[in-house]
Amino acid sequence: MKKLQIDIFNLIIQERNDMDAKNGPLQLNPHSLDEWADIIKEQSTNVKLWQMYRDRIKTLNEVLKLAGLCAACLEEHIGEELKALMPEDEVKIQEALKNAQVLKLEPIKKVVSEAS
Repeated sequence: MKKLQIDIFNLIIQERNDMDAKNGPLQLNPHSLDEWADIIKEQSTNVKLWQMYRDRIKTLNEVLKLAGLCAACLEEHIGEELKALMPEDEVKIQEALKNAQVLKLEPIKKVVSEAS
């Protein structure tokens, strides 16, 4: 991943943290996908508004807020669907890691149950 991409993702993470600090965590203020779509649409309108005023910094700031909202929506709703959205190789890697973790834990469980 390029440094610029990392910097951008860090900005989005900071935006999410700011959103949680301002509005509380997602668990305390859940939204349906329809509600998220409306919120995201409204934020998209703000992006267009600042673009009309030709204020590049404020436009980019609104884009960052939009990215934070999209991230929040995904955090709340993605669950198992995440696998369907990942490239096939990534799914295989995640499954392999999960299986490896399970294999590492099984001997520990056996030792504990034998000691009991």
